[in-house]
Amino acid sequence: MGTYRVIPLILSTFECIIFSGLLFSWASLVYVLKADDVFGHLCEDTIKEVHVYGDICNTTTCANIRRGICDSQENTLALVDTISMSFFTFLYFPVGFCLDRWGLRPIRTFGR
Repeated sequence: MGTYRVIPLILSTFECIIFSGLLFSWASLVYVLKADDVFGHLCEDTIKEVHVYGDICNTTTCANIRRGICDSQENTLALVDTISMSFFTFLYFPVGFCLDRWGLRPIRTFGR
């Protein structure tokens, strides 16, 4: 293999390792997003409806809040994941068509 074939192979492998993190590590990223209170404003209504008497909760919602579970926040984060995966798979065809039509160098130059 020539140098002109090895360098793009190494660069594309490196890019796949770096940029595929969001796709394959979403389950781990959700915990970080919850800790940073992303979409946390959706949980405020649930917290106001809970009645706590001492250490004992009278609803399962109270127990879920103590564990950091909020259905609205969970659903919104799942929706973000679904939409991003749908767009990712939808773009396979146009990007593949452009790569076949014009080649790697113009596409990479245009992408920067």
